[in-house]
Amino acid sequence: MRKSCLTILLAAALLDATPGGHLFAQPRYEYPFQNPALRIEQRADNIISLLTLDEKLAALGNAAVARLKIPVPGTSEGIHQVVARAGRGGGAAINTTSFSQVYGMGETWDPALIRRAGAVEGYEGRYIAQSDKYKRPTLMLMGPTSDLARDPRWGRNDESFGEDPFLTGTMAVAFIKGIQG
Repeated sequence: MRKSCLTILLAAALLDATPGGHLFAQPRYEYPFQNPALRIEQRADNIISLLTLDEKLAALGNAAVARLKIPVPGTSEGIHQVVARAGRGGGAAINTTSFSQVYGMGETWDPALIRRAGAVEGYEGRYIAQSDKYKRPTLMLMGPTSDLARDPRWGRNDESFGEDPFLTGTMAVAFIKGIQG
């Protein structure tokens, strides 16, 4: 269980931890996890084997490991759009596509449409993180929630697809698959 949790948390770090190579030259990797030709399981196993106990515990809250040159994947609110506000370190707010509130998206009963919305958010999040224009860490999008909106006192019902378990699960899976690309 612990190994699978760390594997999931560190998989996002693999996206940014791979150094670029030249067209004909064989790239050299300091660590096997940096080699994109290896299976994801091999790369995750390598990261876990290299981490100290303190780094493993810290990875539960922040997947960055400076010693292994694993950058922070960064987070952004992604309830119904990638939110890229003006940062403390500078940089203007970035305009992104805004979709309906999540309960409105749930009312469509259209998983294919929700998957397309997730695909747009995933593309925009990766573009903001990887383009030379922005280079802002936004690879982990927070939301929408897959909790059921059954209690109006909760206060976050607008972040859920609805109160029906089948609908909420179906829409959450579609959105996740869209984000993953």
